[in-house]
Amino acid sequence: MRQCRARCAIGLAASLSAVSAWPAACFLSPKGEPASAATVVQDGREQISLSGPRAFDKCERVVVTKGVAVAQYLDKQGRPTTEVIAEGKGITASNLDTNAAPVRAVSQGLLAMLTDPKERSTAGQKFFDKPSQVGAPFGDVYLPPEGLAVRFFNLEGDARVRIADAGTDAVVLEAPAAQGLTLDRARLRAGGKYSVRVLSSRDKLPPGAFEVVAQDLSIELDQALKAIEADPLLDANTRPLSRALVFEREGLSFNREIALREMKR
Repeated sequence: MRQCRARCAIGLAASLSAVSAWPAACFLSPKGEPASAATVVQDGREQISLSGPRAFDKCERVVVTKGVAVAQYLDKQGRPTTEVIAEGKGITASNLDTNAAPVRAVSQGLLAMLTDPKERSTAGQKFFDKPSQVGAPFGDVYLPPEGLAVRFFNLEGDARVRIADAGTDAVVLEAPAAQGLTLDRARLRAGGKYSVRVLSSRDKLPPGAFEVVAQDLSIELDQALKAIEADPLLDANTRPLSRALVFEREGLSFNREIALREMKR
């Protein structure tokens, strides 16, 4: 499985933007309390009150008309960036990356996370045909220093999850699905490929697979996530968005989904 490095496409996007002026996407969130002191922005002719993070496709035209907002976007180097937008001001348009695909992907993921019904674990519910759709890891996966907790849903109570080395078939982790698993660096090596089996007495799902990101990328992500944790402009609602942007920039869809799920609590 190829280690996806979305940043390598940024140079191409920047060169294309010189020919075609693409709009840049971002998130805007209200800053400060109390919540009743609504932050209002103007997007073209539309006035919008912000009660939480909201995605905008053309951030360069958005102006804060009341209150203060925090903008989250990718800059021209592809780095997640936060910026305070005062009343009467707009985003620093010269900083915006015109490659808006990662921001839009996170926006779509956020919408799905906040509007989809909660996962069900009742026995006999409909099964999906891919392990990834029951919460199993897929694609390239980043493991933080503290490990990555993985939970499963839409499975019977007797279901078990088994993770094995794709090259040797040696089982490295196994547990009841209801208990979940923690993927950690002590058991899963950087760059390693692994298979995922969801075992149930009623249904057998086809195996899935994932690959742990390479060591150099893991170190970069460690540093980026530390910076997000220390950013004083972010809070419990906006910090997961910045993490999701980091993961989407690197093509880590599974990590992105886990980050966005933090906003459902």
